[in-house]
Amino acid sequence: MAPRFCARCGGHRKSRQRPRRGARDHRIARGARALAAPRFPAGQRRPGAFARRVHELVCQRLRRGRLTHCAGKPGVSAYSLERLLGRHIDREIMRIRELTLQEVRMKLVAPFETSMDRTEVRRILLVRADLDGVIGWAECVAGESPFYSPETADTAWLILRDFLWPLIKGKDFASAGEVWGLLARVRGHNMAKAALEAAVWDAEAKQKGMPLSKLIGGVREEIACGVSIGIRESLDELVAAVEKELAAGYQRIKIKIKPGKDLEPVRRLRQDFPRIKL
Repeated sequence: MAPRFCARCGGHRKSRQRPRRGARDHRIARGARALAAPRFPAGQRRPGAFARRVHELVCQRLRRGRLTHCAGKPGVSAYSLERLLGRHIDREIMRIRELTLQEVRMKLVAPFETSMDRTEVRRILLVRADLDGVIGWAECVAGESPFYSPETADTAWLILRDFLWPLIKGKDFASAGEVWGLLARVRGHNMAKAALEAAVWDAEAKQKGMPLSKLIGGVREEIACGVSIGIRESLDELVAAVEKELAAGYQRIKIKIKPGKDLEPVRRLRQDFPRIKL
């Protein structure tokens, strides 16, 4: 008599033969989709993607012999799936499927000069994280040279590619807030870490269909914004630059200074703009 398969998991009821993989996999996926569907309101993550993640977790535990089906033999029962969902999936388990680094070069409208360096073209490192099919983007704030900070675009690229990505690759987490802890083995390099974490925050906000500001606990619709102005050749140029930024709506002005160009610029701006936040 041909062996019969358990309707729940595909495992054999009255045989010690190994369950037929195709039947078992089909029933795992079908059961996971059925359990997943009511957990996601319309417009949020599709149950199909949820079911595939359940399927991966189930297969891991099947290989370890940690799940049994209704006849007590290796397989997956509805009870086992429910326990798995309660322990893992209800925590919104996520995983970065792919991490892509991209560099763009942007010519500045005007050179940005500080006491340490002068920049005319920005090299910007972008991080693209594929979080279970949802793409999140972030910018690494490291500059071109190590004069302001020890980190640069080049060091961030190296750390992200060779150290941070291997640390988080294949790891499950419930929220972007757990990413920083997964990267703790790497000392320093906070700009590189922040870029990776920010990309995950962006993807998680998209997954949940909500603004990132709300996801991280923000309550305001708008915030006051400031601007940083580099060192200018003359005081008149500096005043003109400040007037332009104030007219654009910036509410706080930050200026760069250096020996020989410190007291006079501040004195002139305080004289011409006594009420601004400087």
